[in-house]
Amino acid sequence: MNEYKATNYIRLNKYAYDKVADDYFERLRKIDSSYAYVCKKICEFILDTIQPNNNRKINVLELGCGPGGILRELNETYNFNVCAVDISSKMLKYARLNNPNASLINGDILKIENISVDDSSAENNTMRFDIIIMMAFIHIFTVNDAKKILKKVQTWLNPNGLIYLDTTIEDVFIDGELTIKKQMGEKTIWYLRTKWTKETLFALIEEMDFIIVKYMIREARETGKKWLRIIIRQKDENNGEKECK
Repeated sequence: MNEYKATNYIRLNKYAYDKVADDYFERLRKIDSSYAYVCKKICEFILDTIQPNNNRKINVLELGCGPGGILRELNETYNFNVCAVDISSKMLKYARLNNPNASLINGDILKIENISVDDSSAENNTMRFDIIIMMAFIHIFTVNDAKKILKKVQTWLNPNGLIYLDTTIEDVFIDGELTIKKQMGEKTIWYLRTKWTKETLFALIEEMDFIIVKYMIREARETGKKWLRIIIRQKDENNGEKECK
C-alpha cells in the first residue's frame, strides 16, 4: 500500500469517500445523528466569531463538503452565498439534495486555481470568500500538500476573512499514513491520513503566515477522539497578537 503515498493517495482518498458516501448521508439525515450534531456545533463556533453584515451576503466556501451538513446548517442561519468543493462525485450528489441552491464543484482542490462564478461583480469571475471551511479536511493530505492548500486559500480570502479548520489531535505526529477508513464485508477501504499533534498544527499555521483567532478542544461522544477546532486569519500589521480561547 505504501506506493500510494507518493503518487496515488488522492485517487485512493477519492475512492474511499465514494465508498462511504451512503453511510455519511444516512448519518446526516438521522435526527439523533452525531454527525449532524457536530455540523451544528461547528457552525455555532464559526458564527460566534463573525460579524454578519445584513447589507450583503456572506460568501462561504467549504472544502471537502461531504454530504453537505455544514452547508445545510449555514443556509438555515444567515444570508449566506455558499460554494463547496469535493473530490467525491457521490458525496456531491448528496450535498445537492441537501443544498439545491449551493454552487458545488467536483474536483481535486490541489488542481483548482480559482473558484469561478457567474457574477459580473467578481473580478475575473473569481469569487473571494469571507469564510473558508475545512472540516475534517486538512488531515487527509500530506504536510507538503496541506501547505499548498493553505497557500492557495490565502488568495481566495477577502481582507479579514476567516478560515475554520479541524482535525483529531494525536500523541505522535505522522506525515501521511495509510489508514483503514472502513471495513466493508471482506473489503478494506484505505485512505491517507496525517496525524497532527496540537503543536505541529500550530507550527504549520504560524509557518503559513496565519494567526489563530480562537481554538477549542472537544472530545467526540461516540469515539472518544479529541478534536481540535481552530479559526485562523492571515497575518498583517493590524492583526496584533493571537487571541485564543
